[in-house]
Amino acid sequence: MNGLNQLTQSGPVPLGYDARGNLTSAGSDGFTYSSENSLNGKAGAATMSYNPVGRLYPDERAFCRRSDHPLRL
Repeated sequence: MNGLNQLTQSGPVPLGYDARGNLTSAGSDGFTYSSENSLNGKAGAATMSYNPVGRLYPDERAFCRRSDHPLRL
């Protein structure tokens, strides 16, 4: 742990944070955040979308394509 009580390592995987305390790296995985501090996505993977009230919105590319899936709109 560091002085901000953040984990600096998870097993052998180093963890990195930005100045706002967001997890930005876990080993070779990178994460991006919006100006509102919401997770935008993982580098090279699916992106996250939010509805107007700030709730996670299903992204057709990231979720199951079954028509009866509870998160499908």
